[in-house]
Amino acid sequence: MENTGTAIPCGVSRKIPTWWVTSSRICSSVGDGLDKKSKYIAALREIDVRLQKGGDPVADLGNAAAVLKKRLGYSWVGFYLLRDDRLVLGPFQGNPACVFLEKGKGVCWASVRKGQSLIVPDVRDFEGHIACDPKSRSEIVVPLYDTRGVLRGVLDMDHDAEDAFDETDRICLESVSERLRTVWRENRLQPAADSRQGADTGSEAGKGHR
Repeated sequence: MENTGTAIPCGVSRKIPTWWVTSSRICSSVGDGLDKKSKYIAALREIDVRLQKGGDPVADLGNAAAVLKKRLGYSWVGFYLLRDDRLVLGPFQGNPACVFLEKGKGVCWASVRKGQSLIVPDVRDFEGHIACDPKSRSEIVVPLYDTRGVLRGVLDMDHDAEDAFDETDRICLESVSERLRTVWRENRLQPAADSRQGADTGSEAGKGHR
């Protein structure tokens, strides 16, 4: 089992998480971080509108990343999607990133394996993390599930400052993840192989470092 350093696990792991099922636990219930919360609420509303007008999975994820980057201003916002036992770079906003993430290394794979959101206050303390952007200091990763509860990938966000992410980010990004579950309806994106329990099967994985 990989050492996850100072990552802070959040949420409920395995199968369909409680936060995924319980729509009442949404961003508007957060009690602190009011300025940040207001930005997330605006982002959620815009994402809802764009999803209603959408229909293409790549475009929907791309718009979600763009909205979060615009509203929150974090340095990198994007998606890594499970493909044949690999995490592959999906739509993103920010500097160029690794195309493939090597299985078992980094924060994204730790989130996939645990089926949980992870907050990393300082990525330099996370064993196995190799930064695509050397300026990145903190990170949050939230798992993505489809409407059947199958794990499809992760939403990944980075910041140049240490300890930039908190419970407001976690709860609000889990609300974003809940909304994005419809992206995978009717197999609009290719299903991930054996991803329900964290995609721990298979052999070769691509290179990467988030």
